[in-house]
Amino acid sequence: MPRWTAIYVVSSFVYLLLGGAWGAWMLATKGQAMGGVPWVYRAWHVESMLFGWLTQFIWGIGFWIFPRFWTARPRSELIPWVWTLLNGGLVLGIWGVFARNVGLRFVGHVGLLAAAVLFTRHAWPRIKPPGA
Repeated sequence: MPRWTAIYVVSSFVYLLLGGAWGAWMLATKGQAMGGVPWVYRAWHVESMLFGWLTQFIWGIGFWIFPRFWTARPRSELIPWVWTLLNGGLVLGIWGVFARNVGLRFVGHVGLLAAAVLFTRHAWPRIKPPGA
């Protein structure tokens, strides 16, 4: 397993634990009349589970299993940038949820979009072999 795949998978499990714990807390306090978790923070749970856990896990395994048609071509240098943009965007988005700052969430989502574009740029040559 490549080193970056392991980094992606470990990072995704951190988000799984944090998002799962937050979701369990929201569920446990849902029936309380007072003292429950404000539902505005549900966005943090959704972002951490969807982008932090699921997307990061899929991209990490995808980096590992997508075929390399050029044997002389090294692993992509874009993968560290994808990880940085993805996690930076998540942190900014989550921080924006807690700070109730729409601008900060927007910047975080732009980081997520940039990470998706870079990962697609990395993976696209691996999807179709040259000359096919």
